[in-house]
Amino acid sequence: MDKVDKYREIIQQLIQQEYAGDRYTIKDVDRELIFDTKNHHYQIVNVGWEGDRCIYGCVLHFDIKEEKIWLQYNGTEIDFAEELVKAGVPHQDIVIRHLQKSKIKSILIHKLSIISPYCLLPDELLPVASFLEMSIGFHSPFMRQFTEYAVS
Repeated sequence: MDKVDKYREIIQQLIQQEYAGDRYTIKDVDRELIFDTKNHHYQIVNVGWEGDRCIYGCVLHFDIKEEKIWLQYNGTEIDFAEELVKAGVPHQDIVIRHLQKSKIKSILIHKLSIISPYCLLPDELLPVASFLEMSIGFHSPFMRQFTEYAVS
């Protein structure tokens, strides 16, 4: 089995086992699993109606590009990057485009403790730490370099 096939199976199993079985509680909203195995796109999307309001939103999005797993978006509380590692995917084959707030703070503190184990947040980095802690969303290769995960 080649790497892409292995990663496809791992992603599908994780999505089905870890999250898709979770029952969505809004009556007229469906949770859809989208597995585009030809183009290597894997998503969970909520679709439906809440009263007169149209509901549509991506909850989770993986892609496989250049033999790496790209975690494009994770709107869950599950650390899917860590779940991928537990399933046998090396850190260097996981690209995280969306870092959660708690992950940003722990990455920053970890990296600073390596530089100076006695000083977690020097005064000159407090504004940076506050900004990073508040920002949720897509992060550049610059931010990803401070993680164990891939940058490409």
